[in-house]
Amino acid sequence: MLPITPRQPMPNDAARGLNVLLMQLPLPINERHKRVMPLSLLYLASCARQQVGSLDLEILDAQAENLTYDEICRRVWQKRRDVIGVTFWTAQATFAYALSPALKKVCPNAKIVFGGVHPTIFPEEASKHADYVIVREGERPFSELLKRLAAGKAPDGIPGLGYRPSPDEELKIWPDKGFIDDLDELPFPAWDLLKLERYDTPMHVTGGKRVPVIGSRGCPYNCVYCTSPFLWRRRVRYRNPKRVVDEIETIGKQLGIHQIHFWDDNLFMVRDYIKSLCEEIIRRKVKINWVGLTRASHLVQNADLMPLAKESGCIGMEIGIESANPETFDKIEKQESLDDIITSARIQAEAGMYPMFTYMAFNPGETLAGYYLQAKFIDKIHEGLPWPEHFHPLPYRVYVGQFCTAHPGTKLFDMAPKLGIVLSKDWADYYHHKINFVPNSLLDDVPIRNVERLRPVDYWICLNAMAGTNYEFYHAHQTTMEHRIRHSQYFKFVKAFFDACDGRLTLRQIWRELTTYRGIDSEECLRYTAFTSLILGQLGLIRSAIFQQDLEIRPKPIDVPISRAGLMKFELFRRIGGIFDVFSS
Repeated sequence: MLPITPRQPMPNDAARGLNVLLMQLPLPINERHKRVMPLSLLYLASCARQQVGSLDLEILDAQAENLTYDEICRRVWQKRRDVIGVTFWTAQATFAYALSPALKKVCPNAKIVFGGVHPTIFPEEASKHADYVIVREGERPFSELLKRLAAGKAPDGIPGLGYRPSPDEELKIWPDKGFIDDLDELPFPAWDLLKLERYDTPMHVTGGKRVPVIGSRGCPYNCVYCTSPFLWRRRVRYRNPKRVVDEIETIGKQLGIHQIHFWDDNLFMVRDYIKSLCEEIIRRKVKINWVGLTRASHLVQNADLMPLAKESGCIGMEIGIESANPETFDKIEKQESLDDIITSARIQAEAGMYPMFTYMAFNPGETLAGYYLQAKFIDKIHEGLPWPEHFHPLPYRVYVGQFCTAHPGTKLFDMAPKLGIVLSKDWADYYHHKINFVPNSLLDDVPIRNVERLRPVDYWICLNAMAGTNYEFYHAHQTTMEHRIRHSQYFKFVKAFFDACDGRLTLRQIWRELTTYRGIDSEECLRYTAFTSLILGQLGLIRSAIFQQDLEIRPKPIDVPISRAGLMKFELFRRIGGIFDVFSS
């Protein structure tokens, strides 16, 4: 870190009132992540304005600005800081803990407050690096803390707040009194504190800017990979639909944005709510495009509402498939049926909406046959529809999605060591674009070649999919030579892997053999093994020699959008990379 002297008080500091800086931290390989609006900080800010009064409020979104430690410290140093509030997920915890002492160095009098998902799960750990921690909903305890600090009063007894009286003492934390019952009492988010041009992740299907809105908090389901059961205790609360539309109208008038992404966990779960919301949008003649997240079964139960949703501006709903394997559904406690997923796609298409589906790889219970069946299933539900713009990570019909991650606070976090190999070694590993878990069900499968040899385009798909979805494989901090070496290594791996798929060895055995003979780091080789199995398996180029042997598996033709120039560049890379042997045999 560059040396920065502590900021000295300025003559006009006292006249500004309590200075509060709210901060969102960068993610690992931050430049590759979409820019996520810090909606929780916007609510903290608006509530603090309402409850506390005179404040000098600012939001520093280091994720959107892609700031480093040094850049963050220099920005923090520019003004007097009385309170620095930091929210973070588990993947950002390592960064937060390393940043905290630097913040204390540049602003020694500032109180550092940690909140968000990770501090809620591990308040003891987080409290070692901050003056205060806040668990679960932060609007009330944060505003009350600011009142106490402004008045010079002790923060004891604030529900949901914790702190250590001294570094050697145990954490004192006051239990929260439950969630905010009436979400309509919350003011609208403080959008004026953000530079909205930084948030350029396009709206699904239509493109263009979008703004998140939350009409409810919580989810009653118990999926093993999700932190929601821990954070929200499986309780759901709703805002008044009229209040939600008030916010949408305000966004349109003040921000000039007319595309809304609802961040509710299950938008169609309560029929009266979604019906009233759509009717209110139509009644007021609010012209918007909107998308949201829900479960397939909820759409099926409310199939008659699809025309109403379409009329109100819905362009399609996101539905989490996660897997097309019924056994995997049981293991992750998804409580959905494949029939409902198919029906949800059909009824949206019939209403003129575009169904969007998310999915995960390396769930417990997955096998090679499952990857082929999942790809066929996703092809089926997209049948007759154009490829959705601004949604899938790849521009062709190869399905990777997110990687199953055993997040702290989930059931899977405790189950994962028994169900497979956990590769996460640091909190910074816990994000969905890094392979952190490989299930035993896949490792114990036995692959066998389903074609005589791979074509050049098959290697290209493997490399393109790897670079497009595994953020550590390809990122801006690597040099051109590092890119070339890594790509060459992976090309050679794919050939060696395919040659090893002779129907005799399990994937676990192939991984260990290739680790020894290819000289690749063991964990890196395991990630390569799992990912290549996913791609070649769903393309029908390899299959299981022990599971579903009677299943007819044919190589899947892929219309790869690669130009002549792209093919020439691919061939040049192949030659320069020193991998003549890949296609020669």
